[in-house]
Amino acid sequence: MYNRRDAWARGDLHEFGRLISASGRSSIPNYECGSKEMIQLYEILLKAPGVLGARFSGAGFRGCCLAIVESGHAEEAAAFVRVEYEKAQPELVSKIQPDRRVLVCQPGDGARVI
Repeated sequence: MYNRRDAWARGDLHEFGRLISASGRSSIPNYECGSKEMIQLYEILLKAPGVLGARFSGAGFRGCCLAIVESGHAEEAAAFVRVEYEKAQPELVSKIQPDRRVLVCQPGDGARVI
């Protein structure tokens, strides 16, 4: 067992995902982080295909959720999240611009763990 930094440095994305998910989960009862809408998004992300882990980022109340997704599964995971979150929060989703609902980002070559 090692910490998130070590997991990332070793390229162990499964362990990194497990650790960030646990951190995300514990922040809900321990620090009362997240709103109903953010917690629903977090839980949907954890069920999405190819997702290795997820957590809140930013403030938790008006921040966002991020997920680490296995290579080649980003679009499938994004489609799952779009459908499931719209079921959970139809009024909220209708207020978000369609091209801003799910953002898929690729890793860059500049991030390093030192």
